[in-house]
Amino acid sequence: MIKIPARYVSGYICTDKNGMRGEGATHARAEAYIPDYGWLGLDPTNNIIANENHVRRQWAVTLWIARR
Repeated sequence: MIKIPARYVSGYICTDKNGMRGEGATHARAEAYIPDYGWLGLDPTNNIIANENHVRRQWAVTLWIARR
């Protein structure tokens, strides 16, 4: 079994692209910890990897996702 550290992140999306869900409002996403890389933000609402347009405001306690 592999344990993957993950956490809930809330913040904002600040972008000039029209049509992104959550734009200009509070927005939540998940982050998973990748060894030798760090925390990788995942935005399932917009089906993208979080980037410079995703502003982190706060995060919750780290969770462990077990994968077999």
